[in-house]
Amino acid sequence: MKKQNESNWQKQLLLAAMASVVVLLVAIPSVVAQDQWDKGDEWRAPYKVGDSVQFSISGRASDFQKCKVSNNEPGFPMRVECDAFKQWTAGSYVVYGKSSIRPPAQSAENAQDKAKPKDETQNKTDEQEQPENQTGGIERPDEGECQFNEPAGTSLKNARASEQLFKRVIYERYRDMESGRKVGVTFKTFTLNKSFVNRLTGSGLLHDGAPQGATVYRYKTDFFTCVKYTDSILRTDIQEGYFACFKDKSGEWACAEDGRRNWSQKHLAVK
Repeated sequence: MKKQNESNWQKQLLLAAMASVVVLLVAIPSVVAQDQWDKGDEWRAPYKVGDSVQFSISGRASDFQKCKVSNNEPGFPMRVECDAFKQWTAGSYVVYGKSSIRPPAQSAENAQDKAKPKDETQNKTDEQEQPENQTGGIERPDEGECQFNEPAGTSLKNARASEQLFKRVIYERYRDMESGRKVGVTFKTFTLNKSFVNRLTGSGLLHDGAPQGATVYRYKTDFFTCVKYTDSILRTDIQEGYFACFKDKSGEWACAEDGRRNWSQKHLAVK
């Protein structure tokens, strides 16, 4: 009888210990350890998949919107899911720097800061640093001329991945959006940022716009587009634009825009 009581007591101790381990495991938050981040990416550590955040696609303070973190795995781009906002469509966007994302709590503080009056000197400085869409007045290009020649090459299915191919695909993307108007795309820089195989993770595909198993080529570029209208040319300058290029489900090459840090527009006189 004594041995049976001791055995029951030991079983109860074992069950209590196991229950304590389960509680500890459940209580551990799913935050990646600080030392797992690449150098310069430590700012991503506080964000978890599913977190609501404020995110700005352009990087401007006026463009912050509510989004949700969809991927934040070390070694791969951080991504957020956003609803349609201003000129941007709903979808998945890459977060390229800490200045483009912030916790939701900061949005109210930011609104208060915006409500405070600024002196004239500050307003002039803001206008120079953050050019908004310019629809009044006709200007000449201040950096580079608009070119309307189609880039060389083709975007056929059997074309090999290359810088020339992806420039052509991006050009065709803008051309097809303009309903027959003359379109020009001029790349100032065009750099391969990273390439990876689109694999499935615990939070979904690394890039939800590309098929699983596809190789995704991520490019960083400074460029401008020109669209010719009857009485003027609309020029759009993009600083630090990002494109993800891959073969889609039908085997066609595609380049999806993955965000931009800054951009501005102006109307130019037709020569």
